Amino acid sequence: MSDKPLSSQSKRVLELLLKPGMKEKLEEDCKKYFNLTVLKKWEESGEPFEEDEEILYINNQKNEACHSTNPQLMGHNTEAKSAAELI
Repeated sequence: MSDKPLSSQSKRVLELLLKPGMKEKLEEDCKKYFNLTVLKKWEESGEPFEEDEEILYINNQKNEACHSTNPQLMGHNTEAKSAAELI
């Protein structure tokens, strides 16, 4: 373990894990509620990473739209135009 001090939440988790039988109960619950075989196959097929890439792509598109050099793309026209230019 590192020498960094633990947060109060981390200390509490560690205390719970050190209680007799707690680690075993948590492992048992994990097996009961999660199909680890299916999860492992899902991870090996790269599916969770495809979702991550899709989210990153969407966030990147939003970011580019917000920081676009053309403010009219976002519906904001920052230039003041005279009445003669509009006609």
